[in-house]
Amino acid sequence: MVKAKSHILKKLFSSTKVFFLTFLVLAVLMISSAIIELQQSKKELMSLMKEQSHQLLETLLISSKNALLSNQITEEYLKERLLNNANFVRFLYENDELSNQTLAKFAKENDLFRINIFRSDGKKIYSSHEQVHLDLPEKNSPQEILAPIFNGTRDTLFIGIKEAQYESGFRYAIAVAAKDRSAIVLNLDAEQLLNFRRQVGFGILMRSMIQNPGIVYVALQDSTGI
Repeated sequence: MVKAKSHILKKLFSSTKVFFLTFLVLAVLMISSAIIELQQSKKELMSLMKEQSHQLLETLLISSKNALLSNQITEEYLKERLLNNANFVRFLYENDELSNQTLAKFAKENDLFRINIFRSDGKKIYSSHEQVHLDLPEKNSPQEILAPIFNGTRDTLFIGIKEAQYESGFRYAIAVAAKDRSAIVLNLDAEQLLNFRRQVGFGILMRSMIQNPGIVYVALQDSTGI
């Protein structure tokens, strides 16, 4: 009887041991499989995120190139327009057909903000508007800006966007040289150009991208990390 009980206990213990080992093996296999699948899912997710990041980057690069091209075309149009007007004003000046009234009328008809003519010593000799800021300091010096024309280095000077001399805001300007090295300066109000840049420039592209909930931040930096 004792031997029978001992045999039964051994058999039961052996069965329990086998069951436990089987359960342990199955648990290890299931956990290993889950870990492998999780790692594989992470790899696939990272690969998908990288692919999407590259696609977004390519889209951003193409869009930024188009934005830069649009800005370049717009500025080239402004340069050509101002240059044509400046050449005509130069013709009038060199043929002694110019007066402040003539400049004022020409500026109004051609939607120009200002036309100024400076003598080679920096003194303003003609203007399309009356100066009403006699008590205000100049924000920039015509003598310095127009130096390449005064000293004969340049015949055409694309000044581009600059801060207004006395008022608030910015101007887009070019200057051409007359025979006596006077400088004929034409200005446009740059507010429309600046608004255009804000609407289609690189900054608006970056701001629109970060509205995507999957993007934490977007940065533009140079090779040194700045």
